Amino acid sequence: MTLGLVWPRTLPVGGNFVRRLHNRIINSIANYLMRPGVRYKYLPRLHEVTSYNRKEQILYTCFEYAHLAEVKGDYLEFGMWKGGSMIAAYHLSQRFPGLSNLTFYGFDSFEGIPSLKSNESEADYFPPGMFRASLEEVKRNLRNAKLDMDRVVLTAGWYAETLNQKTKERLPLKTAAIVYIDCDVYESTVPVLDFVESYLADGSVLIFDDWYCFRNKDELGQQKAFREWLERNRQLKATPYKEFGWDGKAFIINRLSSNQSSRVSGGVADIERRIDSRPGCLE
Repeated sequence: MTLGLVWPRTLPVGGNFVRRLHNRIINSIANYLMRPGVRYKYLPRLHEVTSYNRKEQILYTCFEYAHLAEVKGDYLEFGMWKGGSMIAAYHLSQRFPGLSNLTFYGFDSFEGIPSLKSNESEADYFPPGMFRASLEEVKRNLRNAKLDMDRVVLTAGWYAETLNQKTKERLPLKTAAIVYIDCDVYESTVPVLDFVESYLADGSVLIFDDWYCFRNKDELGQQKAFREWLERNRQLKATPYKEFGWDGKAFIINRLSSNQSSRVSGGVADIERRIDSRPGCLE
């Protein structure tokens, strides 16, 4: 004698029953997830797992731009903390065949935020030593994340002491396609911008991780450093490209012709013109 299940003849036949059951289950789940106590507590966490975070999103977009626009050069990062941004940059760049041989240059004191001698009020937001991680810890994190360390070059030291001509002569760096600036404060951003100027190609991307810090005050932080840098470099024009998260902004940098740069006045109105208000062309 064998036992088996017999399908009741009284139940609906075919896909209608299955479809109604499926819809009822899906609707019940959707209604539960839409409850405010559930939606605003758990869905953001689910989004963090299933989507790129703000840094990953901007890095992917900029690598896609560099690939499609054929902007040649390497990746430079200033302010590494524990290495998370470089790990993301390395793996995201692998999705674009034209970028598979980039060299990744990282610059950090590995001592955290410096003691500030200018714009000291910024220390209220970023006190000395904040974001400190040792060079060995960062190297270990990069190796554990499967980065090819033959394509990673790290420079340790305070920017005032390392971002200079001697370092340029030591590094094999020729051109920067993407520059990620995550050093938080004005005093650190100034030497970074001066250092990278000669490496920027026509179309290179500058990514400022802390653009809207200090409540968007343009006399502080990266905004002040960038404005002053453009005043010193009349041959450059900056076009806002993408904003990311609550605090980040990226610009595409173009080099003006000698005729164009000779007509640049260097005043405030001129700086505003050269920070072109038009959005980037790639979405």
